[in-house]
Amino acid sequence: MAYWLVPRLGLFQQRHPRIDIQLDNKRDRSRALPEHADVAVRRGLADATGFSAHPFMPEALLPVFGAGLPGRDNIRAPADLARTTWLTATMRPDDWQRWLAKAGLVGLSPARWVTFDHTNLALGAAMDGLGVAIAPAFLIEGELRANRLIAPFPELMAPDDGYYVLCRTGQENRPAVRAFREWLHELGAAHGDAVSAYFRCILGTD
Repeated sequence: MAYWLVPRLGLFQQRHPRIDIQLDNKRDRSRALPEHADVAVRRGLADATGFSAHPFMPEALLPVFGAGLPGRDNIRAPADLARTTWLTATMRPDDWQRWLAKAGLVGLSPARWVTFDHTNLALGAAMDGLGVAIAPAFLIEGELRANRLIAPFPELMAPDDGYYVLCRTGQENRPAVRAFREWLHELGAAHGDAVSAYFRCILGTD
C-alpha cells in the first residue's frame, strides 16, 4: 500500500498543511495499530477488535510483466505462464495460488521462482523483464496505463482483500484522524472507480 499511498501524500498536505505526517512502514501485524500511531492502513482485517475500521478501496490480483520479458509473445493463454519465471513476495505468499484458483489452473507451476521480501521489489523486477509477478491491480494502474507493466489476461482478476483505514474506537472524530480518514476514503473511492473503468474499457464491457 505504501507503493500507492506515499506518492499521494502531498495531496493531503496541500489540503491540510497544519497536520504533520510520520509514516511507519513496519509490516508487524501482531497489533492492528501500533501504540504510537493515530491511524493504520491495512489490507484486509485479520483482527480489528477494539478499532474502528473503514474500507476505502477494493483490490484484485492479476499477472503482469514488463515489455522486455523474453518470450512474451508466446504467452497467449494462462497455461503458457508455466514456461516463465514467477516472481513472488514473502509478504504476500498466497497471491499466485489465489490467481491460479481463479484461472482454473491449480497445480500449475513455473519454470523457476524468484522470491523477494517485498511486493515493490517483485514489481520492479517484472518491469525489468526478470519474470512474471502477481500484482495488486488497484495499486499498479499507473504502470499499466504507461505500459511499464503489461497485464496479458485482464479478464482473469482474482478478488483480494480490500484496504481499510483504522483508528482506535472513540478516536474517529479527532480532527487529524477524521481529516486523514475522510481524505483517504475520497481518494480511494475515486481511484477505485477509475481503475474499474479502465479495465471495463480494455475489456470492451463499458
